[in-house]
Amino acid sequence: MPGSHPSQAVSAELEKIVAHPLFAAAPSLVRFLRYVVEETLAGHSHLLKEYSIGRAVFGRGEEYSPRIDPIVRVQARNLRARLERYYAGPGASDRVRIELPKGTYVPLFQERARPWRAPKRLVSAVLAAAAALLLVGVAMMELHRAQHHEPGKARPMLAP
Repeated sequence: MPGSHPSQAVSAELEKIVAHPLFAAAPSLVRFLRYVVEETLAGHSHLLKEYSIGRAVFGRGEEYSPRIDPIVRVQARNLRARLERYYAGPGASDRVRIELPKGTYVPLFQERARPWRAPKRLVSAVLAAAAALLLVGVAMMELHRAQHHEPGKARPMLAP
């Protein structure tokens, strides 16, 4: 991810997401997302397996069997859906996007380019120039009408 401190940007995005009401109402999804993001940032993405997540995030004991208890798969699906809703709505303009691709528990971090916006000075200058051109155009039309006006005839007025 381009940028001087991508992990700081990802951490800031994580905090923004988990503070949003869409996630605040789902503490297990917050724990899941926080765990996979922090482990990935710490360089431990190779440890993000269904078994380790079940134990660390969902408090399953040593007897936990992912084949019997689908908690991690179910919650991963819920987390993906919730992230999708977040980025389709309140997070649509977020600079960093955290995704959990299907088939893995390792999140992806994508930085989106900022849309180009004209500086306010440029917008003001363009609007002023357009107004000046409009005034010059109106003045030239009036001058043209005045030059082609026949004496003794009433001069047509400009429409309001």
